[in-house]
Amino acid sequence: LCFGAVLMVTSTWRRMIHFNSMAAPEQDEPLYFRGGEGLMERMRKYCRDHGYGYEVAFKGWALDKKHQRIARGAYDFGCYQDWQAFVTAYKPLYDSLMTRTGDAAAVIALLESQEMCQKVGYREDGNSLGFKLNKHQLCFHYEILRGDRPTRFYMDIDFYEQPWEIVDDCSPDIGCDAAAFAKREREVLDGILKYVADKINEVLQKLKRPTITPADFVVFSSSRETPRGFKFSFHVNLRDVIFKTTQVMKDFVVGMLQDVDKSDETLYYDDGKERTCCIDISVYRRNAQWRFPGSAKPEARLSPLVPLRGEPWPELEDALLQIPFDDQTTIVEGNIVRKPTRKAKENAGTLIKNKEKQMMPVTLSEGEETELTRNI
Repeated sequence: LCFGAVLMVTSTWRRMIHFNSMAAPEQDEPLYFRGGEGLMERMRKYCRDHGYGYEVAFKGWALDKKHQRIARGAYDFGCYQDWQAFVTAYKPLYDSLMTRTGDAAAVIALLESQEMCQKVGYREDGNSLGFKLNKHQLCFHYEILRGDRPTRFYMDIDFYEQPWEIVDDCSPDIGCDAAAFAKREREVLDGILKYVADKINEVLQKLKRPTITPADFVVFSSSRETPRGFKFSFHVNLRDVIFKTTQVMKDFVVGMLQDVDKSDETLYYDDGKERTCCIDISVYRRNAQWRFPGSAKPEARLSPLVPLRGEPWPELEDALLQIPFDDQTTIVEGNIVRKPTRKAKENAGTLIKNKEKQMMPVTLSEGEETELTRNI
């Protein structure tokens, strides 16, 4: 263990020396970096100083616990000239994903082939143009969200439920009928989206913009069975509702939730210890890493983000959060949203701190549930 740590530090130090003396890059090629969080900040500044405008995190999670060692503080990053350059590289993989309609197992099978992974930041021999991906790993990608950039409205929704207590055709022994589970998933999600849509419409009406409905949300699911019961897990965004910064968006979400009582059955659930809000506010942070469709978290590497059952994959451009917006786009600024109260901010800060305590990377065993909130 100590020997491995020394190698990692030495390798990172050499990269930093090389990094300091790098010549100006050719912008038609992406740049790739591997190192710790400190190096990440240096990399991002270097990329921006040289005109690169879009940043992606790469995750090579292993399928089995034997090879699932997550190095603390280790990152793989790439920067591209702009978002379109990454879309061009990623689109062959995404087009293949779009043929696997809502089927997590088929997505995993595609990524196991690695042929597509090698087109997007990974190379079979791990040369300087990308990261080595060994035979035990799948390639996953995360959009790095800059805190100072206009961003589509997004939410991370998570809650647990014992569906056999609610849904017919479910039992704790054999699980749930797929159709019954999908119906329940849709029911609970619709209630959440209706509440959020109503609050967003209050903002849009102030701006004299067309209102939205729950059907306007782009939704991906990585819902799955866990030792705690079923975990309903969704990534949600809106194509045409743009906030000036992630801080403005956070203020909106905290303000939206501050009047909701914990007894509310739509937005709160019983986690076994207390009533918990299903909308995770810790995702509105600087440098948040937002999963691409088809990508997974390490503790749920067999449950990638896929569309809801029976729903088609959206276009890739509609799934990204920080694409360039034209001059006609309405941007929600801080003076429009309702400001959260001091108490609401304090409560939000406590919730985020509790989340951050769970962020330390670990070696995962089968069935373990560990939240690494840098990887959303």
